Amino acid sequence: MMLRVLSLVFLFIIRLRFPSNKSIANIFRKRYNNNIVKELRKFEKLDYKIRKNETDLEFLNSCIENDVTPKFLSFKLPNNNLRNSITYKECQLQLLNQEIKDKKTIISRQKKEFDKIKKGIKVEISYLDFAHVCCLFLVQNDKKLTKVKDVHMKKLINLGVHDTKRNKLHNPEDVIFNFSSYKLSDSEKSLLAKGLNFAIPPKKLNYADYLAPFELLYRNVKTLDIDSNILERVKVDLKKASFTSLDTYDFSSELNLSIDEMKTLKDISSRDDLVIQKSDKGNSVVILNKCDYNLRMKELLSEKEKFVELDIRPGKELNVLLQQEDRLVNFLKNI
Repeated sequence: MMLRVLSLVFLFIIRLRFPSNKSIANIFRKRYNNNIVKELRKFEKLDYKIRKNETDLEFLNSCIENDVTPKFLSFKLPNNNLRNSITYKECQLQLLNQEIKDKKTIISRQKKEFDKIKKGIKVEISYLDFAHVCCLFLVQNDKKLTKVKDVHMKKLINLGVHDTKRNKLHNPEDVIFNFSSYKLSDSEKSLLAKGLNFAIPPKKLNYADYLAPFELLYRNVKTLDIDSNILERVKVDLKKASFTSLDTYDFSSELNLSIDEMKTLKDISSRDDLVIQKSDKGNSVVILNKCDYNLRMKELLSEKEKFVELDIRPGKELNVLLQQEDRLVNFLKNI
């Protein structure tokens, strides 16, 4: 009880010292001086830089732990075959370790500067003002750092890291709502937690769908004022690039699920006693018994206030069907 009272008193004092209709910068400028405002801005920016670099360092260490190389360490070589060599990968690993070492050095230097600025500010302003402004900085920087962490997580997933504790996208218990009588296994929960927007690459590319964009690109190029010889060369190069990439497509190298996850996906998708679908909002997964789902749908459709049964049979004249469709549209508009 005493702690609650002290918290309320502290909050009341803060509101008195920092009215909501005045900016923090103007309050500090008037209460102290312009140099303090500049130091506070340095303090805030340095806090973000340190935590941003620590987040980057965590990402780099995750790459080491999971034996993957971030894309910024890929570099061009005269011979593309060398990219698959052990020497190339060892060179990337050395660069990654050097980047980690440099990050640690930068963080250490920034922390020393941060402590120096912090001591200087604490001498010049009251403890209450310092505590309040630190809370504001923490909240603002936390929001920005959340976006950075999300970007790092997506990068790790694109590099093939899915199952580490550090990079779990969701807690299955938070995103899966199982209202069925079926008990999900841990592997099924892990799979469904990826969300129903998660897609696996096709085993075989569709010939027409894959080559159509190349054809459209060439049609657009043809409309430009280009020499016929150059246009023919572009045509040959586009054709070669399209067929080469189509022929070299490898499903196994593009697969973003493990063998066990693929087996789990086949097993759960083959169950005809369950309905698995997205929730109305968000990317949550809802699981129902199919019999319960069908029963509920029949109950909803039987509500005469919301639905009207139409007499639509095969063989009816088209204009009659269109009239009934218009009736349905008008009815839905008036609900």
